[in-house]
Amino acid sequence: MSKLVANEILNRSNMSQRVHVIEKWIAVADILKCLNNFNGVLTIISAMNNSSVFRLKKTWDKVSKTTKQTYDKLRQVVDAEEKFHNLKSKLQHCDPPCIPYLGMYLTELATLDEVYPTFTKEGETNLVYFTKIRRMANTIRDITQYQNTPYKIEYNPK
Repeated sequence: MSKLVANEILNRSNMSQRVHVIEKWIAVADILKCLNNFNGVLTIISAMNNSSVFRLKKTWDKVSKTTKQTYDKLRQVVDAEEKFHNLKSKLQHCDPPCIPYLGMYLTELATLDEVYPTFTKEGETNLVYFTKIRRMANTIRDITQYQNTPYKIEYNPK
């Protein structure tokens, strides 16, 4: 999806078309944020941060001030700094339904798997290290809680 957004921008033949497409996709990302679709927001912001798109300085100069402000706010929400601290905070305070960014959870699971042993020795016996299992279960529970509430979006033929 991120490549699609970047290609939509880069395949435009003139600057005004590129500006229009950038503004359209940032508006879509803002709508996705309102729908608590943080995976979609991160996908679009990643496309905007793609080096080929980001280097279009003259194009970005023509993007409206309000769109740039929206872009900056969205970028702060999905910033990977401090292990997605802002995004985790948003997720904790949002009302379902919600689509989280799964990469954040997969990273957490991989880190837990690397940091903690699965088994620990007590004397001659190998025992399951339940601290690791509990933390992984908590992370998986965090993911699955978002699957409990479906979106109720009505079709509008406009």
